[in-house]
Amino acid sequence: MKRALVLAAIVVSAASAPSSGAQPAGSAQPSSSAQPSSSAQPSPSIAASAALPRVALPIATHTLANGLRLVVQEDHRTPRVALSLWYHVGSKDEAAGKYGFAHLFEHLMLESGSRHVEPGAFFRKLEAVGATNIQCTTSVDRTNYREVVPSAALETALWLESDRMAFLLDRVDARALDAQKATVENERKLNYDDAPLRVVERAIRAYAFPAAHPNHRAPMGEPADVAGATLRDVRAFFQAWYAPNDATLVLAGDVDMARAKTLVEKWFGAIPARSLPARAPVPALAATSEVRLYVEAHLGDRYVFVSWPTPATFADGDVELAVVQRILSGGRLHRRLMRDESLAREVRVTHDQAIFGQHGELFEIAATALGARDHKDILAAIDDEMARVRAGDVTDAEIASAKAGVLAEIVFAVERLHDRAERIHEYARFAGDPAFFERHRQRVEGLGRAAIVDAARRFLPNERRVVTFVLPNPQLAEIARVVRVERRP
Repeated sequence: MKRALVLAAIVVSAASAPSSGAQPAGSAQPSSSAQPSSSAQPSPSIAASAALPRVALPIATHTLANGLRLVVQEDHRTPRVALSLWYHVGSKDEAAGKYGFAHLFEHLMLESGSRHVEPGAFFRKLEAVGATNIQCTTSVDRTNYREVVPSAALETALWLESDRMAFLLDRVDARALDAQKATVENERKLNYDDAPLRVVERAIRAYAFPAAHPNHRAPMGEPADVAGATLRDVRAFFQAWYAPNDATLVLAGDVDMARAKTLVEKWFGAIPARSLPARAPVPALAATSEVRLYVEAHLGDRYVFVSWPTPATFADGDVELAVVQRILSGGRLHRRLMRDESLAREVRVTHDQAIFGQHGELFEIAATALGARDHKDILAAIDDEMARVRAGDVTDAEIASAKAGVLAEIVFAVERLHDRAERIHEYARFAGDPAFFERHRQRVEGLGRAAIVDAARRFLPNERRVVTFVLPNPQLAEIARVVRVERRP
């Protein structure tokens, strides 16, 4: 049964109101009919046939006088609104000696409070009005803050976000800073320093991208830099980057542009724009040799990773590589490594779209060896399959199946409100157009064999990759360590 996602058209009108700092009157508690329900929102899906239904995703935009960009995607099927605020600051914007500041600010924004919100009250106030999906993340390219609220509580959420943007520093004192530095340190130990494969991931990044490239480092940063952060440091970072003209606000769901403009102008309109620092130029990805890393780790399995730096999200070649990823993961490598030759017990192929984003991605094949099978045999099988793809040895059925999978992923990415708001952000930032959805789909639909094979040749050659062999060593003092590096012309 076909269930197409049909969304209402956007009505654009101009309305504005002055901003103030006080909590919005009468908006703290929504009516009972506005409370979210886990079963309220229908789940649109792809048709079972090869033909995908047309999906309408109308977008309206408005830019405030202070530079804040507002994007509205109107959908009245349920009384909920996804609010997602991106500050276009990430680890790419950190100076030497201050690696990890963007991630530290994610925690300060969430826990420290602001002029009209006491510390720790942000979550409580949102939960009191029925908010869900209250999240924040930091990446190379941006720091995002998002929640889904009943439409009657939208003003409360906007007030909270505007108070953080305008008045966070009123609450950031030495105690608040020390508390969040400790939180970041614990998070790093738990999720990075005590996780051997995270250490491997950082090593791959370091060799896949040049030292001056934003993707060279993980957003978690350096522990000594975070530990040494002073109040003066964090105030300067906030004042440099947390400005309305370095932010985009996406509202998706039960709101039209007229109401959105009125509320956003009211709560954000009086926050002054600031002069943003110049961003450093990003070096090109011009690897001309293969790098092989030999890593020993406290792990029970052997691993082989084959990793290529690839173009930025939505740049030339990205959809072609998405299809190549599906071709390889759609059975080809599983059959070869797991069934036919019994070399691996698990194989994954990823193309991390929007994980890195603005300045490049990472295409990666990861295989977990079956028992003590030799890593060189696993690499030889991977190399043979890659050579076949680059030579055009791909069936029409493989291409059709891979394209259908990529198209389904594009549509599913806008199915849920909170995911839809994030995808609209990605379109706005990385493609330069929040309404890029239809063109994104058309790019995939128009792909032919020649473009797909050419992308594999151009972006996935042996001389532009990092090959990583991870071998168990229970006697190792560290959790994981690179023990040898080879460069091959």
